[in-house]
Amino acid sequence: MGTGGRAAFLQDLHKKYSYIRKTRPDGNCFYRAFGFSHLEALLDDSKELQRFKAVSAKSKEDLVSQGFTEFTIEDFHNTFMDLIEQVEKQTSVADLLASFNDQSTSDYLVVYLRLLTSGYLQRESKFFEHFIEGGRTVKEFCQQEVEPMCKESDHIHIIALAQALSVSIQGMLVVSPVCVSLLCCCPPGCSVSG
Repeated sequence: MGTGGRAAFLQDLHKKYSYIRKTRPDGNCFYRAFGFSHLEALLDDSKELQRFKAVSAKSKEDLVSQGFTEFTIEDFHNTFMDLIEQVEKQTSVADLLASFNDQSTSDYLVVYLRLLTSGYLQRESKFFEHFIEGGRTVKEFCQQEVEPMCKESDHIHIIALAQALSVSIQGMLVVSPVCVSLLCCCPPGCSVSG
């Protein structure tokens, strides 16, 4: 596509969205983008923040009851909860962004979101097994494609995380002006803004 087509594409995006935030394309970009975007939105929604905090606090127990080792997930969960509490204290967007730009904080958040995704996929394995290719079980898929860092996310990951946290997720993957993928996942009781 020539520069004229690219310019038209960018203008079209500008009409639909007030701003675009790029993410590092490292295989963890979905989780990092979701984490930042959702926590940023919670700065202006105290009711949803309290609901999200309660679900997130309980999520560690849910994972442990599924067989995830408490000792293994504890630090990741604590970092996740620390970020939520930072939002609860009305941190600035700049400070939230600084937390996400801190490699260890960002990586711990990504790991925990991956664990939540894996836990939900395994808990609802009867539903998701029909979407797993290659003759793998849901557990094998999670061990190979969800839990490891730097693995790309697909629709199945996004749907599972949205369901696990009872949040709406609307995402756009822009590889090039001719390769755009839009996904909107809205669990029951949620609404999508955007």
